[in-house]
Amino acid sequence: MPKVKELLLGIDLTKEEKEHICHAIEHHEEYSFGGGTVTVTDIESKILQDADNLDATGAIGIARVFAFGAVHSRPFYDDNNPLVAGYYEEGCSDLGKSTIHHCVNKIMRLDQTMNTKTGKKICKARCKYVHAFVDQFLKEWNGEK
Repeated sequence: MPKVKELLLGIDLTKEEKEHICHAIEHHEEYSFGGGTVTVTDIESKILQDADNLDATGAIGIARVFAFGAVHSRPFYDDNNPLVAGYYEEGCSDLGKSTIHHCVNKIMRLDQTMNTKTGKKICKARCKYVHAFVDQFLKEWNGEK
């Protein structure tokens, strides 16, 4: 947050406007996947959440997930662990499992967290693309034609 505050110093905004921007950035990763409390109610924070989620979906989202997995030595897929949609349900965390687990348990569900009508529409299409990718990946992984 210090970098954001530094950038905002040179911009002609009121103190309240700058605080609002910082609040939106600080709370943009507040989601209700696990039934947790979400405190953001302003449209700016909700739009920023949508933008962040859209960045994690679609073709670029898939590329990001695989790049992250590579950096953290996460396998592409581990068929010893069942694929269970339910990222925040007990025992279903995908941490340390595989990149495909992350796609199924989080990325393909981001359309459920969108706040705006436009965000939901875009995210639904991108999640459908990720779903098709995962389906094709699993077919190839299992040696299907």
